[in-house]
Amino acid sequence: MKPLDIRERVVLLLGVLTLAFILAVAYLNDLVGDRARRLLHATQQERERNFDQLVELKGSSVATFAKDYTFWDDMVRFVQTGDREWATENIDVGLSTYVLDAVWVYTVGGTYVYSVNTPEDPRLKDLPVPREALTSLFGSKRFVHFFAATPRGFIEIRGATIHPSVDSKRLTPPRGYLFAGRLWNAQYVGDLAELTGSSIGILPVSAGQAGPPRVTTTAVTFARGLPRWDGALAARVEVRSEAPAVEGLTHTANQLRLLAVGFAVSVLVLLSLVLWRWVTAPLTLLSASLSAGSPGPIAGMLGDRTEFGRLAALIHRFFEQKATLETEV
Repeated sequence: MKPLDIRERVVLLLGVLTLAFILAVAYLNDLVGDRARRLLHATQQERERNFDQLVELKGSSVATFAKDYTFWDDMVRFVQTGDREWATENIDVGLSTYVLDAVWVYTVGGTYVYSVNTPEDPRLKDLPVPREALTSLFGSKRFVHFFAATPRGFIEIRGATIHPSVDSKRLTPPRGYLFAGRLWNAQYVGDLAELTGSSIGILPVSAGQAGPPRVTTTAVTFARGLPRWDGALAARVEVRSEAPAVEGLTHTANQLRLLAVGFAVSVLVLLSLVLWRWVTAPLTLLSASLSAGSPGPIAGMLGDRTEFGRLAALIHRFFEQKATLETEV
């Protein structure tokens, strides 16, 4: 195989350096990208966890009301008597105390006993569940949790079976059913959005099923289904949360990549110019001088103190000695 000349070696060296810079930039890009993906995953898990905990916390007062009011001798008697005065003094006041929007009480046979909602709306007099489903809603369960669509929007409902005060473990047969509800209205959803630092929308099931969380360089989006009394979805909540830390990391990564590419290009251009000026050009002149048999091409190199300058001086002296010898001959 023909050996490479100097120029070919210089081109090969530049090619190797270019490849090395490309690999270095690719590695940097992969490193930063992996860090961004891990940060996105951690941000997604944190936002989902925070949202779930907040919903559970805000709904705890509804669950507490349903639990505390249903192992109580007075409530057992109320299911039998339907005393409106007692209900006003004991149930109605619980709406403001436990931040509720509605309460319903039924017998074990599904007969309506009492309901109250605020502000008073006749459309919420009945529990938004088919009456025939009440007797099978609990089954062997003592507590239920579901959502329902109402004329005033979606409502979160907690229900419990009613038992005497001595039966805190609810081992005896139920004496009735109590349901407490809180509307997921604009104010409630707005509070959730403000506390979680996100934008929240309640979408109908027809808008599509809740898919896996989506992450971009600027935001995390995930959805939660709101189950109905029968286990089907009443609606779904879509939460979009901005991720400024991830956006900042992505911006920094892009700047680093641009700097790396700019540095690589600058170094290669500078190296190419230096190699041409200090290596390729002198070798070209030396080669031209030897090929022409004349010291003319290297006249400008005689004052150079580099190795090429000394080599040019030797070649120039060679031509002088040759001319002298030819004259003598």
